[in-house]
Amino acid sequence: MVKKLPIINNPGLSTECYHNCRLSILFAHKQFHSWIRSHFINLKVQNENPDQFPMVRMEEHLDIYSEILSEELIQKKKSWIESFISNLEEEKYILVFLNWRLVPSSKYFMKEDIIHEAIIYGYDDKKKIFSGMGFDVNGKTFGEFEIPFSELDTLVENTIEHHLYKEKWFTFYGFPAVSLHINYYPDKVVDRTKLFFALDRSTQFDDNVLKKGSFANGHYVYLYLFNYFREIMTSQYRLSPKEYGLWNIIQYKLLQHKKLNIATAQQLLHENRSDCGDIIKILNLYDDSKRELTNLRRLSLKYQQQSQKQIIEALCQGYYKVYEIEKRIHALFKNWLVQSKINEVLLAKK
Repeated sequence: MVKKLPIINNPGLSTECYHNCRLSILFAHKQFHSWIRSHFINLKVQNENPDQFPMVRMEEHLDIYSEILSEELIQKKKSWIESFISNLEEEKYILVFLNWRLVPSSKYFMKEDIIHEAIIYGYDDKKKIFSGMGFDVNGKTFGEFEIPFSELDTLVENTIEHHLYKEKWFTFYGFPAVSLHINYYPDKVVDRTKLFFALDRSTQFDDNVLKKGSFANGHYVYLYLFNYFREIMTSQYRLSPKEYGLWNIIQYKLLQHKKLNIATAQQLLHENRSDCGDIIKILNLYDDSKRELTNLRRLSLKYQQQSQKQIIEALCQGYYKVYEIEKRIHALFKNWLVQSKINEVLLAKK
């Protein structure tokens, strides 16, 4: 017997693995596209270690999925094979943490311990293999892999035996193995209330960017990054080349986030044909922002190779330009959301 649950192999948020795994499920169901586009409007940035590149993340975390995905710890039956097949037969996906040093299709195979999640979405009883999605497998950042029944069973046992306490902080991320089951289908339109209050939270900015714990959210993330690169340009602070990897991930994340923003605005345009002037302006501004971020990614790679002051100056200018664009979007978006509510009140009055 062959069983495969719907899955998307490129949900678009590979720089945030815990989101990407769950979005690979949700994007496979069209009913969730509006729910997805009702979230992820904001970024946040925090200096977690002054010697590292500032960490930029989506503002929302895993708790947002609790309203639509049931997550249950998987109980081992006679084997993990039996438990996983049983869950898949009940239309439940499997999220499991593995040591990718022991997985032949992983780029970390026989190199170093990497405990990371994967999604198991199917199996083939005749071939005795599970089908999964994981990170850095088969030459892809997030791609498909197949793994024999017995091998996955051994890997889960290895995770629990050797890493249960080392990785205990992942227990609320689905560690070591949980089932994920869709339990609620939301409205098929973007939730404007969620968008409004997300935009309304965009108020925090700490200009002392080299201080541990300094923080910004929403459009202020780009002002924060402007100040960060200005410190590199004008002070004695220097970013170690060993941080270039994280820097590149963050640059790519900014672009991934912008694509999500554009998809949200496009869906709002589709849903509001009679009141679309400001949404078209927002879309055009998002395109401008994406164009600048693409150039900033290019400049970042160039600086990492040449370390020239004029490139840092261009990075500063670019981040400030994105901040100005995003500030305009923020004001325009909030105003449109409020006006759309007022229009509903006026229609209800008639």
